[in-house]
Amino acid sequence: PRNWQDLPVDPSIPDIASWSAARMSQYLVQNGIKDTVAKVFFDQEIDGASALVLTRKDVLHSLGLKLGPALKVYQHIKRLQTRRNFYGPPSAVGGSTEIASTAAELQQHHKLLQ
Repeated sequence: PRNWQDLPVDPSIPDIASWSAARMSQYLVQNGIKDTVAKVFFDQEIDGASALVLTRKDVLHSLGLKLGPALKVYQHIKRLQTRRNFYGPPSAVGGSTEIASTAAELQQHHKLLQ
């Protein structure tokens, strides 16, 4: 959303700046990301400070993840980076209103192209 910085910080979203790569992996697992996917953060030495500068492109293309899990991870990373809760809490099974709305937008765009 525009002017997201004007929204209040959500105190339930942790400040990850000083987290280790192991703590990042643990957080992702505790929030519904599969162990094998979260382990990438440990293996790639992505600590909290590194996660704060990850881009969507980094998550989708540089971590070697399949698209579905990468999108779920990115939702968590974006939430941690902004400390704002735009779409409600991420689902324990990894579902996402953001992902669903993106899929709906793609379907609508596809219909326009036909």
